[in-house]
Amino acid sequence: MRRLFRARRDDAAITWLAVTAVFVAIVWSLSRGAFGWVLFGGILAAVLLAPVVAFGEPRRVPPWPVALLAALPFVVAAVAPWTVVTRVAAYATVAAVALVAVAQIDAFTPVRMNRGFAVALVVLVTATAAGVWELGKWVVDLAVGTELVPSNEVVMWRLVTAVGAGVVAAAVFDRYLRRLLREEFVPDGFDVEDAEEQIDDVGGAVSRALADVGLTRPRQRLIVRGAQVVLVGIGVVGVVTLNLNVVVNASIGLAATLLPGVLERDYSVETDVGLTLWIAAAVTIHALGTVYFYQTVWGWHNIAHTLTGTLVAAIGYTTVRALEEHTSAVAFPPKFTFLVVVLVVFSAGVFWEILEFTFDGIAARVGADDGLVLAQHGLTDTMSDLVANTVGAIIVAGAATYYRLRSVDR
Repeated sequence: MRRLFRARRDDAAITWLAVTAVFVAIVWSLSRGAFGWVLFGGILAAVLLAPVVAFGEPRRVPPWPVALLAALPFVVAAVAPWTVVTRVAAYATVAAVALVAVAQIDAFTPVRMNRGFAVALVVLVTATAAGVWELGKWVVDLAVGTELVPSNEVVMWRLVTAVGAGVVAAAVFDRYLRRLLREEFVPDGFDVEDAEEQIDDVGGAVSRALADVGLTRPRQRLIVRGAQVVLVGIGVVGVVTLNLNVVVNASIGLAATLLPGVLERDYSVETDVGLTLWIAAAVTIHALGTVYFYQTVWGWHNIAHTLTGTLVAAIGYTTVRALEEHTSAVAFPPKFTFLVVVLVVFSAGVFWEILEFTFDGIAARVGADDGLVLAQHGLTDTMSDLVANTVGAIIVAGAATYYRLRSVDR
């Protein structure tokens, strides 16, 4: 993407006009005492000018369409009175900053990514930035007793707005890169079997680790069968009590534990029993929580989300490694892979909370008091779920990165 930053003189002039507008908006915000917008504008200006500072070349700036896409919503958000339009513009700025940052990471660091990965990363960074911002305000509220986050509903609508802005920015970015770089969205030479190999390796690593502590592969299979029996029992309880939420969650969980076997039998996709056990543990703990423990045992949903976070992190890590190993489309240093995996899991948590929020809205419309399949239980539930997901991601990504760095050293 280095070509993005080789602007002609006229193009660079337009970008510098956009940067000037950002500084004017910063001064305006400072005069009004809007220090949050001053900080936000400073981050935006720093991202836009990072290549100029690094290389000492005034023309080494982002292309003017990208610069305008970043500057315009910030100027609108900083100058206009606080309205719904201003809020949308603010999150559009977050998405634009993510867009510029992704382009510069690819252009000026050892990281390499193709168009498809870059576009996806814009959405992930936007969702993560919005989620971290809301989570940070919630922590401040707990610490000093402020009310920066008024309610769970407000948080969810902010996250919906941010993700929507990220998707729009990613679509614009994709169209621009398609015309400029003419790269494939899915890299040439990538085969599904490449990802299968990586996933099977992870399952094998889990099996070997469990075998080291006395859980041999036959015992692991026995535990999986036991988890499946528990899931069937939970489904029966849901049918007897006429609880659709319990029935659906148990059924989905049971299907997830059976999927590796189906893929191996019908499509010759090799999956080690360790991966199946990992899936079984995650879905069983969630199903048990749905039927009883979420309401009675404090922290049970945090355990479930942490375990789910580790599973999503493993899938994200294996996908990235498969792309790295078998294509030239992406190339990540180990520490950047760690960052990508955490981004994947945190943003997946944001998407999951939005999905739960959507189901809550549908349930309210149809008058289902117990919710429909997925349900949120307030602001603390939403924020603690995001924290638990992130903890799970850090555990897996940290362990995988440590193992990879040790392998490189050897």
